[in-house]
Parts: sequence; structure tokens; C-alpha cells
Amino acid sequence: MLPDKERLWARHGQQLALDRSCPYCQERERLVPACPRCRHPLDADIGLVEDRIIGVLGARSSGKSHYLSALLHLLLRKEIGGEVWKVGMDREARQAAEKFFLHPLFDELEELPATSRGLGPELRLVLTHKGDGRRVLLVFRDLSGEEMADRNLLERVHFLRYAEGVVLLADPQALDDRGQPTGQGVVTCAQILENYRAVLETHPCRREEEELAVLPERKFLAVTVTKADLVLRSNKSFWSVDGQAHLEPGFWRARDAESLEVRTWLHKRLAAPDAFTQNVEEFADASYFFVSSFGYKYTPRPDRKLRKPPQPLRVHEPIFALLDRFTAEAGAPEAPRRGQEMRRRGRSPENEDVL
Repeated sequence: MLPDKERLWARHGQQLALDRSCPYCQERERLVPACPRCRHPLDADIGLVEDRIIGVLGARSSGKSHYLSALLHLLLRKEIGGEVWKVGMDREARQAAEKFFLHPLFDELEELPATSRGLGPELRLVLTHKGDGRRVLLVFRDLSGEEMADRNLLERVHFLRYAEGVVLLADPQALDDRGQPTGQGVVTCAQILENYRAVLETHPCRREEEELAVLPERKFLAVTVTKADLVLRSNKSFWSVDGQAHLEPGFWRARDAESLEVRTWLHKRLAAPDAFTQNVEEFADASYFFVSSFGYKYTPRPDRKLRKPPQPLRVHEPIFALLDRFTAEAGAPEAPRRGQEMRRRGRSPENEDVL
């Protein structure tokens, strides 16, 4: 972007004045913001939104595509933001969301196919807070589980390195790889997290990245058990469909009891819960969630057809919880982080099973 002396930035905190004439050639309606180093065009509202990156990790068949589709459905069709967040999406991104995620699953009632290798289409969505006016840009890109299971391939996905928040999807049907032949066993959420941590810690950190969340200790982790309809009773008291409870200020810390309940359930079923805990504790803070993309017990069929439309359920939405945690961190940077505090105290989950 050109210096502000050219008056292209109307005023700090406002939209770029891109409708003005170029100060050099006087051409109108052709100005775009660009990176001063690589000259790559940037969004017109650059600098006006929180440029947070949230990565979603998971092994093959952990439900990444269905989780993303359910989240888009809740945001775009069910208006889960309610009185708190206004959802905005440009026409091209909305058409891509409908074509690749919403129409196949919710209209055609077809299970989504496995994600092929390589990055999926980029879907950009802006959340505007109706109270304080802040805007958050969410960029969704689907990635195959095979690439996350291979450290060499995972290292090439550069945007995951800069994610400030991470949603780790845990497939309840793939938690224990013991008894499987070497190299042929299931890839668990524990292995995906270990790969991600290893990639972050072995990559050299440049001086200009010191303030960025490139190491686990600067990132927030949302461990999320998918396909929860297979393991929870349908009348579980903290299932929620309205979304409003997800959006209360301080929500991340207010749901400690639910988080501990999910954590206890998961640790009882992991092959090496202590090793998993050690990796989790490398992150700045962690919370645990149950989600269901279908909302009912789904049994795959040969024709991949669903017997009825999905009804996504959450024991709270990890994405909203992470957004709340970002806000808390920005508002009180000196407050002790719960993950670090629990490590000092040596607390361990002692809650009863949810089943």
C-alpha cells in the first residue's frame, strides 16, 4: 500500500479510499491495496478485520469436510450468530460453499466424498460483532487427512504454522491403534497432534516471527470429538442447537465442567493418554468439545445417501469458543493462562464418564 501521505487511507480505522484517482496516472476505480513487498493484491478491507487463522486438523475420516459443511450451514442458513455476530460472504464464496458443501449434504442428502490431496477451494467469510463492531475474517480451506498424517506433507501447508487457534478433530472410532500391523493401523488424533507439534518445533523461527503464534505455546487448542451422536445419549443435557449459549463473553472459561467431561471420556479411550496430554500441554490453553455433524446415529450406505437431512448438534462450537479466547487474551494479556496454571498444579481429570 502507498504511504498515507497520498491520502488513500481516508482516516485510520476507516475503509481505504479506493474510489479516488491514482496520484500518479489519475486513473479512477482501479486502485487496490497491495503488499508493499510482493505487490500481491490484498482485500479492500485489509486492516479493518482481525486476521485470525484457525486451523482444523484431523486424520482421514475424522469428519473434517462434514464439520466444515455443518459449520457453514449453521452460520449461513441457520444464522447461528443471532444477536451477536452478523455473517457476511461475497457471492463467489457463497456459491462455492453451496456447490461443494451445503447443497450436496443438506439438499441432495449425500455424504460428502473423501477430500482429495491438495488444498480445497478458499471460502472467505466475515463475522461482524453487532455490539462492538469488530470484524473477524474466517478463511475455510479443506485439506486431506493423508497430508496431515505425513509430516513432510504437513510442513508444506504454511498457513497452519501461523494459526493462532487449532481445532483438533478426534474420531471416536479411531482412538486406539494398538493391535494393528505396523504402517497399516488407523491414524489417531494423537498422531496428528504429535505431527503438528513436531513440525512447529523443528521449523526455524525467524526474528520477524517472534510476535507471531508459530510455536505451540502461543496457540490455543480445541480438542473436538466428532460423530458424538455415536457415543452420547440423544437427550444429553448440554446438547445445543440454538447457538446463543456459544456466544456469551467469557465462554471459553465458563465451560470448564463440560470441557473436563469430554476430556475424561476421551482419555479413557486413547491408547496413550499420558503422551497425548503432554502434547496438549505444550499449547497455551486447551478446551474439549463434542460435536455431531449429522445430529443422529448415521450408518454409511453403499449409495452414500442419508435417510434424513442433517441436524448439526454441538456441545458448544469450537470456532466461537476460540474467537472468545482470542478476545480474552487481547483484553487481559497479563492474566495467567489456564493450561499453564493447571500444569503447575498438576491437576488431572477425575470426572465421571458421560455415557
